[in-house]
Amino acid sequence: MFKQYVKNEQFNLQINRFINDEYENDQKVQEDLKSIIPQLKDEESWFKAWNDKAIAREQDGDFSVASTYYQASEFYLSPEDP
Repeated sequence: MFKQYVKNEQFNLQINRFINDEYENDQKVQEDLKSIIPQLKDEESWFKAWNDKAIAREQDGDFSVASTYYQASEFYLSPEDP
C-alpha cells in the first residue's frame, strides 16, 4: 500500500519502496518513521535522517532494518560522494 509521508512525491516513492521489505518489523519501522519523516526537507537532510537512524539500529543489533536505512540514506548521494 502506497502511503503519503511528505509533500515531496519522489521522497514518498522512495520511503515506500525502502520500507516495503521491512513489514516483519512494521511496528519498529513505523515508530522510526515518526522521527525520520519530520527531518526530510532536502537531499542532505534525507541522508542525515536515514543514516542517523541506521547507526542507531545497527548499535541495537537490528541489522536488517539498519541495512535498509543505510540503503535509503545513500539513495540521493552522488556517485562521487565518498
